[in-house]
Amino acid sequence: MATPGNPIGAGPGVTATVSLDVSRIAKKIEAMAGDLPEAVRLSLRASLEKIVTRMKAEKLSGSPAPVKNAEFPRAGQYLAVRTGRGRSSMKFNVSGDETRIVGEFGPTGTGGKPDPGVYMTAHEQGFHGRVAVRAHERRGFAVRAHERLMDMPARRYLRAALLDARPEIHRDILVTLEALFGRAGAVGA
Repeated sequence: MATPGNPIGAGPGVTATVSLDVSRIAKKIEAMAGDLPEAVRLSLRASLEKIVTRMKAEKLSGSPAPVKNAEFPRAGQYLAVRTGRGRSSMKFNVSGDETRIVGEFGPTGTGGKPDPGVYMTAHEQGFHGRVAVRAHERRGFAVRAHERLMDMPARRYLRAALLDARPEIHRDILVTLEALFGRAGAVGA
């Protein structure tokens, strides 16, 4: 018969005990904690390298073609490539410390030349406004410096690349964590 102190109705004096050595688990977790930031940093670095390579091939090559997607329905997916400077300006960086790791990728300037990052940012975000045009020659005629109105629609190559790669980044980090936990051995062992 079941009683308040004995809900399954076993006779008096029958008990089952489960014991777990928490200090062993804590020592294993503490040992892994030292390796965790560097393992995640390396995983994120490898993921960003794949993203930038794929973005250069899929988003920054080919002819402009608008692509409808739920997140950015009016955004074009590709940029027409003329010189390749914008594509070659795509870099990535992983920084941080033991408590926070940050991965960044996008256009960067190259020494001494106009920053393609400004040009690539205008493509990513779109640009509507006036720009200065330097004096130059066109078909043998001199053209004076002037301003012109520019209306450039957004072509969200960075955001699209990040949205495409987000599940892969999470999966890569989880695989790294599983390998780290696996290397530390079974928790109860």
